[in-house]
Order: sequence, then C-alpha cells, then structure tokens
Amino acid sequence: MAGKTSNIYISIEPEIKKEAEEILETLGIGASQAVNMFYKQIILHKGMPFDVNIPDGNTIVSLPVTTETTYGNSIFPGNYIDLYYVGTYNGKTLIGKFIESIKVLSVTDSAGNNVFEQSSNVPSPSYLIFSVPEDMHLLLKKALYLNGT
Repeated sequence: MAGKTSNIYISIEPEIKKEAEEILETLGIGASQAVNMFYKQIILHKGMPFDVNIPDGNTIVSLPVTTETTYGNSIFPGNYIDLYYVGTYNGKTLIGKFIESIKVLSVTDSAGNNVFEQSSNVPSPSYLIFSVPEDMHLLLKKALYLNGT
C-alpha cells in the first residue's frame, strides 16, 4: 500500500456489512483493502466493474429538494423514501402518500455533484435522483407541474 492514504466515510446497512465482512474474513481481506480493490476496478473499467441497469420500463427522475425537504440532509443514496403530495383544491389543502418506497439513487447539489462525496463541507441538496416505472413518472411530472415545480 502507498505511504499516503485518504479516508472515506460511508453508510451501509448493518446486515450487508456483517455478511460482506464475514466473506472478506474468509478470504483474508480487510474491509479497507476490499474498498481499495473496488476503487482500482472502477479506474480500470472507467466505470462500475459490473452492470448497473435501470429496470425496463423505468425512468430516472430528478426531484427538486431543499435541506428542509431532505430532513437536514438525512436522506442518503440507498434509502427508501415515500413521496407525499401536498396541494390545494377549492381552497383546501390536500395531503396524501403519492409513491411508496422509492430507492434513492443519488442526492446531488445544483451542479449535479453527489452531496455526500466530500467529507468536510457538505453542500446543500438540490435533487434526489431515483428510478420509477413510467406510469409513476408521468403522475409525478403532473404533480410537479400542478405545484409549479
């Protein structure tokens, strides 16, 4: 290993971490070494070293957000969220669950950078990126239009 190192901080589901570390221990590889190997494979492949696909019939959505709507930056890639619709009709406020259990693919700033890639100054989130079936995508676009977003 090189003389200089950099630290990364990640969030991972405890069960996934436990299972992966058991396998790595069997192989005689530490978690840091495995992450280093993964990064080297990303460099070698100039991308992910395995296929990352959007399911057929799904569309990537970029939903505008703020620090408040992401609960103070507590929504991370890999989290599952529910989307609620808030609107008005005939002067009455309507609130309801719109889409349930969407996996967040990324949280980006206004320049499109992942807000959690930097360990020190975390920029404000501007977009949640996720994938939804096409019919949900159309409903979501209509809801955003109705809200003026």
